[in-house]
Amino acid sequence: MSPATHSFEVIPAIDIKGGRCVRLFQGDYSQETVYSQDPVQVASTWESQGARRLHVVDLDGAASGRLLNLPVIEGILKAVSIPVQVGGGIRTLETVARLLDIGVQRVVLGTVAVEDTQVRTVDLVKHVLGMGVETFIYTDIGRDGTLTEPNFVAIREILDCATAGVIASGGIATMAHLARLKDLGCSGAIVGKALYRGLISLEEASRL
Repeated sequence: MSPATHSFEVIPAIDIKGGRCVRLFQGDYSQETVYSQDPVQVASTWESQGARRLHVVDLDGAASGRLLNLPVIEGILKAVSIPVQVGGGIRTLETVARLLDIGVQRVVLGTVAVEDTQVRTVDLVKHVLGMGVETFIYTDIGRDGTLTEPNFVAIREILDCATAGVIASGGIATMAHLARLKDLGCSGAIVGKALYRGLISLEEASRL
């Protein structure tokens, strides 16, 4: 399948902090913008605009090491019919099992997968491919929430060595960025601030 014709998902990000839908700047918890008091309604809105998947992050959970917004996540799962992937505060197999039991399709492992590791990103990708990982999410935290552009160089390096799907995140601000990520071979892109600010139309992006 050529890069121009492969399936590509544009995945809205719903970051939950204190029960609200927020976006951070470069992952800094002190630099947050609140976009909605009701993440469940936000999830329904993105689905109605054509989202085929949602990316939900428990920011409080990521900071504390345990899920703290599970009721909100459960509300989202009940409100939408599209697949939901969840990350943030997932440190144990019990938490993974609980999320899968309530209907989460994908569980995103970050800190727990690389804890105490100084390995290069590309080397980590090669290492975990042998563990059966089917999808990678690459987030350039230095670009996250900046509306600059994705780290295309790093993404290309990962794509060159990954036999699994690669979802890009961080710095996406335009339709051109999404088109380039698709052309590079990414299986999807997680988009946050650009959607909330109306810089990217989800309905248009979903037709890529």
